[in-house]
Amino acid sequence: MLRFIIHLALAGWYGYILYFDSELTKDFMPIKNNYFSKFIWLTHINLCMQFLYHSFATAMSTLPSLRHSCRKKFDFFATALIFPVAATIVFLFWGLTFIDPGALADPQAQKILAIAFFNHSIHTLPLPAMLIDFILWKHNRPNKSKTLKLLFVFSLLYIIEIFYVNSVSGIWPYPILGELSPPLRILFILVCMFVLFLAFLVGDLFNYMIGGVKEYDAIYNTHQQPPQNNFPNYGTLINPPEEGYRVVYA
Repeated sequence: MLRFIIHLALAGWYGYILYFDSELTKDFMPIKNNYFSKFIWLTHINLCMQFLYHSFATAMSTLPSLRHSCRKKFDFFATALIFPVAATIVFLFWGLTFIDPGALADPQAQKILAIAFFNHSIHTLPLPAMLIDFILWKHNRPNKSKTLKLLFVFSLLYIIEIFYVNSVSGIWPYPILGELSPPLRILFILVCMFVLFLAFLVGDLFNYMIGGVKEYDAIYNTHQQPPQNNFPNYGTLINPPEEGYRVVYA
């Protein structure tokens, strides 16, 4: 019940913030009249991901059949993508804002971010929300190789998107990208990718500390596989209730 209440509250809040954002920024599309051009902002991508994730987690909390069929994928995406992106948003936004408030937001964007509840909803809440999620679910820890591949593909698609939108509109999602020379711009992007990978490792460590198990161990525990032994195979013992014990020799 606690899972249901928390995820429902978060899904409802993120849904409201999405609506509030759409009304607040409808005249500030990077490409005019193209809503999808807003996805050059990683914060907006994360906002949509948080809404969808907590909505699905609400359903997972109430439907045993859904938990049984989707738990493995649910755990993987929570730990391998949703948490790292959320943590990266918080780390980068507040870190860069502390160093230079103009690095990530132009004067127009700073006026929007001056709305405190909106700013904290998109730049602060995602991290504690996912930490609470980890405590509630104790997700199975993902395979690191699969996770790094997923994060690399996600990063590559995002980089392609921001360069495409810039080529069409001349707009960078963050002022710092326009101020840097091409070599430094590439270096900045690589550092941001490193923060994303580091955020995954931080989340995986936290998950381990609160009792999350590795993917292999979770499969082992689910299927209750018997331990291997080196005894010779003299036969198989079967026990039909109506016939008593008997041995079938190999």
